[in-house]
Amino acid sequence: MTARMYAVVVGAMVSALAPGAEPNTLTEAERREGFTLLFDGATFAGWEGDPAVWSVAGGAIVGATTAEKPIKGNTFAFWRGGAPADFELRLQWKIEGGNSGVQYRSKDMGNWVAAGYQADIDAGHAYTGILYEERGRGIMALRGEKVLRWPNGNKQVVAKINEDAAVRQAIKNDDWNDYTIIADGIRLIQKINGVTTMDFIDEEEAKRAASGVLALQVHAGPPMAVRYRSIRLRVLKPAAEKPVPPPEAIAPEAWVPLFDGKTLGAWNVAAGEGCGKAAAADGQLVLEAGSPMTGIVWTRDFPASNYEVSLEACRLDGHDFFCGLTFPVGSECCTLIVGGWGGGCVGLSNVDRQAADSNQTTKFLQFKDGTWYPIRLRVTDARIEVWIDKDKQVDLERAGHGFSIWPQQEPCRPFGVATWYTKAGLRNLKMARW
Repeated sequence: MTARMYAVVVGAMVSALAPGAEPNTLTEAERREGFTLLFDGATFAGWEGDPAVWSVAGGAIVGATTAEKPIKGNTFAFWRGGAPADFELRLQWKIEGGNSGVQYRSKDMGNWVAAGYQADIDAGHAYTGILYEERGRGIMALRGEKVLRWPNGNKQVVAKINEDAAVRQAIKNDDWNDYTIIADGIRLIQKINGVTTMDFIDEEEAKRAASGVLALQVHAGPPMAVRYRSIRLRVLKPAAEKPVPPPEAIAPEAWVPLFDGKTLGAWNVAAGEGCGKAAAADGQLVLEAGSPMTGIVWTRDFPASNYEVSLEACRLDGHDFFCGLTFPVGSECCTLIVGGWGGGCVGLSNVDRQAADSNQTTKFLQFKDGTWYPIRLRVTDARIEVWIDKDKQVDLERAGHGFSIWPQQEPCRPFGVATWYTKAGLRNLKMARW
């Protein structure tokens, strides 16, 4: 999530080719950003494809078929300069009839055939801008969708980032269009003429690709012609080399909602002796006071590190913690306590087997009943950080510490929220990762 997309997303260009820029050249800004040209505008150098289909003309790579010389299957022109992993790709395209697409993180199957992620293009623009997986999982994300693909292969549309009509309106007929493709970790973003067409997080580790070849497609079918030019690539830094963004720098589109405001959804109510009830009502998850605990547990996969959780919590009635957020820390778990030990304790339970009231994370704050408090938890490979009402309350290095949870919090493992003899409301639950 990748989530590792913040600097790229926040600074993403509105247009892939600056107004007035010469095709097949780099602007000074692109040079500074580390872009390189993959096509020189005059020759097929660095590329390979079926010479009966692919040529260079008019400053563009041209893929064309005719009624006299149809093709039996989809064919591709491959860039032979490497197999990029994390990158930003910018190019321009124009299509006349038929169907095409840009393959990335793909496999070379031989005989000019590719398999893998494809930024789709078609002359009727029914599919232009979607994410398709050639010879794989098929349509992955439709236009305007933000999609989370879970490890079991289930697709969840977590947000609508643009209306299909708005994306369609941005596409130019019979003219050059800018395509931007960003692949960063498990997150993929595609844009046409500056408009985001889809945002995809691929958690399906068994089938996703972390790197692969770049290729251009000519689809089998009626006669067609597609042209590509100004093909520019910028390699992004691996995750380990990227700075962790401050909370305010996380782009809104990087967040994945964990609660729709209407139903429990993927949350289950924790079961056990003395556990209270929980339900969705009035845009919030309401946890009734238990004796002692009420909890909810997330039933889908959740990352073990390099993620951030954001929510708002409110003590509606009671005198103890109104947010006990249990979360993964690598192979272990820990619980963030907000409002415990008489109503004011904040800290992590447990650090080196010490509870939230008696370790280096312990603090005591004042919390008012009926007041909503924004809470953010960040877990990276290096540290655990917590903000409450925008103020940092916990900043703990992971190295040298062991983490665990109380036995009473086991029903919320590995990710869940609980209260203790307290009725509370939760809302705006979401997660980002990188």
